[in-house]
Amino acid sequence: MRDLSYHDAMPNIQTLHRRILDQLGGFAELAADASTLELGHDSTSSWNIAQHLVHLALVDVSILKRLEPGAENAESATGGPTLIGRCMLALGYIPRGRGKAPAISNPRQPNIADIAPQMTETRQRFVELEPDLPRLGSGPALAKHFAFGHLNGTQWLRFVEIHHHHHAKIIREIQRAV
Repeated sequence: MRDLSYHDAMPNIQTLHRRILDQLGGFAELAADASTLELGHDSTSSWNIAQHLVHLALVDVSILKRLEPGAENAESATGGPTLIGRCMLALGYIPRGRGKAPAISNPRQPNIADIAPQMTETRQRFVELEPDLPRLGSGPALAKHFAFGHLNGTQWLRFVEIHHHHHAKIIREIQRAV
């Protein structure tokens, strides 16, 4: 009997893509309700809901750039995910309060009116990724994540899905707390 690896637990790339589109649709709906965007709860998160959504859009756009044809990272993309990366991909979980977002993805206090269009645009960019899914699903590592190592296209999309879930959970906690 063969040992199961984290690759066996990975959903296929079309499934990941559909899930990401669904998640982004939910975030776009949330962003359309301006009354909830400024909600925050310091004991839950130092960011309000608007900042979580802006962070997600910043990270997503950064990842989409890494997935573009010919956008392979200039540094060597050999190897694969780190041990922590393999665990995150297999478990589908990012622990709370364990990592810091890179400065480039830290949201400033956003303009509330800009968030809904930003989420809609981010979702549209993922829609436009669909023709590239076969290339992304079969390719080698594309770029290095600062904590999770070198990820291929499927792994990057799995990270997006997990990252969305992580922040959706925090947003729900904020909504329940206020």
